[in-house]
Amino acid sequence: MNERDPQIEGLLQMVRGEYLKMPNLSLAPPQMQRMWAMNDRECAVVIDALVRDRFLYPTPEGHYVRSFLPSHPQRRFGQRTFEWHPARTGTDDARRRQLNWSAAVIACRTRGRSFQQEASMAVRTTFFALVALCVAAAGVQPVLAADSRTALAIRYEEGKSTDIRLDGTSASPRVTGKAEIEAKKGKALIQLELKDLPAAASFGPYYVTYVVWGVTPEGRTNNLGELPWKGDAKLKAELPVQRFALLVTAEPYGAVAQPSPKVVAENRLKPGESVASTGEITYSGDDGSLYAGNSSVESALGANVPVPVASARLSLIVAQRAGAKEFARGELAQADQKLAQMEAAFQKKPKDEGNWGSFARETTHLAQTARVNAGQRRADAALAAERQAQADAVAKARNQADAALEAARTEQQRAQAERQAAERAVAEQRAAAAEAEKARLAAAGAQQQANQALQDARAAQQQAEASRTAQEAALQDARTAQQQAEASRQAQQAALQDAKTAQQQAEASRQAQEAALQDAKAAQLQADASRASADAALRDAAGAREAAAKAAAERDAMRQKLESSLSAILDTRREARGLVVNLGDVLFDTGKSTLRPEAREKLSRLTGVMIAYPGQYTLAFEGHTDSTGSDELNNRLSQARAEAVRDYVQGGGVRAEKVVGTRGFGKAQPVASNDTVDGRQRNRRVEIVIDDQTH
Repeated sequence: MNERDPQIEGLLQMVRGEYLKMPNLSLAPPQMQRMWAMNDRECAVVIDALVRDRFLYPTPEGHYVRSFLPSHPQRRFGQRTFEWHPARTGTDDARRRQLNWSAAVIACRTRGRSFQQEASMAVRTTFFALVALCVAAAGVQPVLAADSRTALAIRYEEGKSTDIRLDGTSASPRVTGKAEIEAKKGKALIQLELKDLPAAASFGPYYVTYVVWGVTPEGRTNNLGELPWKGDAKLKAELPVQRFALLVTAEPYGAVAQPSPKVVAENRLKPGESVASTGEITYSGDDGSLYAGNSSVESALGANVPVPVASARLSLIVAQRAGAKEFARGELAQADQKLAQMEAAFQKKPKDEGNWGSFARETTHLAQTARVNAGQRRADAALAAERQAQADAVAKARNQADAALEAARTEQQRAQAERQAAERAVAEQRAAAAEAEKARLAAAGAQQQANQALQDARAAQQQAEASRTAQEAALQDARTAQQQAEASRQAQQAALQDAKTAQQQAEASRQAQEAALQDAKAAQLQADASRASADAALRDAAGAREAAAKAAAERDAMRQKLESSLSAILDTRREARGLVVNLGDVLFDTGKSTLRPEAREKLSRLTGVMIAYPGQYTLAFEGHTDSTGSDELNNRLSQARAEAVRDYVQGGGVRAEKVVGTRGFGKAQPVASNDTVDGRQRNRRVEIVIDDQTH
């Protein structure tokens, strides 16, 4: 991805930051969407980018954790290279069969071989056994127990709306419901309604609420949301696929990552309704082991408490049962702190959900994170123990290989000494034979030299005779050549005189032609120079217009893209002074300048967008209040809120030179009437003025 959307860049920075702060964080895509307020497309793009960058890798249960793999996952042994494929992990039985095979190779019989061959074979087989052990140890991954189930998947036709039934299961046969599915642009829009739902507590003390799930063909379970605990059991949701199964389960809290075994309703086709295709799909759910037993949970929950409060309390109990006290103390402490804040707010105003509801939701999310991380870290601890055992086995095999190698070396040294003695005896015999051969060759060489000397004398005599004959012939040829050269010289002088006369005539003609050609060239050059000057002026003018138009188009495109990205985060409008981003009063604590969590989240995303924006811009922060209170109080509060927003944005990475002003206007610049509650709320705001027209 050469050029990423500024909004996506902001999301990538947030996700990387959270994973770097908590290296053992393990989240499923639905949890990522809820934690960082992403839609399906943004979540898919972020996950794809981080997996391709090897920052995250997927786990068998569909979560994504921080990657600690090397850039080129290979293990080298001697001259051989063995690829490490983490995805190709087997069961314990498969690894056990691999180790048994290695032991069988070591114990193979070597009958019929020499001791040296047997020792060499033992070393080689021990070496390959070590290789098998190391590869098995490198490829081990924790295999988590999961409850495998099936559900009816229905494919919905693009551009059509389909009504289906939701029927109760054997656990709750009286439940009825319906859902309207609209397939549009590759997605599915879902409107669901259920009736006659029993109290979730009827399935056990750990169940207090209901969650709707969408199961995709590859078996991924998507948490579509928690059914309202007050009013009608209705839900609207969306899935990025058009073939899926719908089911409803009883759960201890709404932020769970996998469906419990308490399935109360599943989708069915209405009589006479037809779709493109249906079929069963297999998916994995929670086995419910953490939701069983321990009846003392009823006293811990209390009687007649709202579902969000019970869910928050249960989420902490489930996280503790999952081992969070041992493996996720930090996350559990954060959840416990939020639970204490919720309990205090609930005791103060038990009927005011707005007072304690946000604490309850944060508690369940933090407890779920502690539960997931505890499970992952428990698996990591078991994996470390298993790897240590395998490392011990490898060390033992290595020691055995070293002993076998030492024995082979001793035997090799003995055999080498015997071979050297035999080689010395053979060398002495060969030396004697070589002396005799040397004497014979010397006599034969003397005879050959005498014969060669006689042949050389005869050849020299023949060469001298041939040389004398050649010299006489050469002398005769020289005389003939001299006579021919004299005749040729006289002919050349006559031809030279004729050539000089013709050359003088040609030179006079050439000079006349050159003078005429020079005049023509001068006239042509003058005409070409005039035409080239005119063409250059036209090209310069056209190039300047095109450059100006292109620069204006690029600048407008960047500004439009910036406005679209900011509008997706906060209320944004364009005025003569630039883009104005509005932060309403609901993003601050009442009467204070403290930013709420949702305000910090939105400002983090806005900061990411501004850091990624390539154009020039400046920021101004303006605080406003309604007419309630004194002028001094309103001016001070508006100034404090503007400074709080400015400090958070600068803390997120925006350079200080980008900020050109921070001012509190109090009640001086209302945008609505202060006579109504709605008008006063609209007047309480902080505006970020982004001047993106700076050149």
